[in-house]
Amino acid sequence: MEYPKVIEACPLCHCTERIVEQEVNIEKKEGRIGEARISTSSQKLLPIVDPLTSSIAFPVLQMFYDICANCGFEYPYIIKKERMTQDQLIALMKAQMGMK
Repeated sequence: MEYPKVIEACPLCHCTERIVEQEVNIEKKEGRIGEARISTSSQKLLPIVDPLTSSIAFPVLQMFYDICANCGFEYPYIIKKERMTQDQLIALMKAQMGMK
């Protein structure tokens, strides 16, 4: 599989509009957030190997979710594969939980 993988439409109803994406786009147009911001209702990190027993950097799937504007189903619409160190993974997980 090639990454990043982008899922253009809801897998249930095939609607292409997403709630968070629409709101983020409004904020971008009004200049309140940067263009590089990825719209996401939630984000998941999935280490492909055990980060405690692997080498310095290991593969991680990073999944960005949004909510279908038609049926309300939350689904991953962007899936990226990256190499991260333990420190990078822990920092990203802490940031997602609002910790420093």
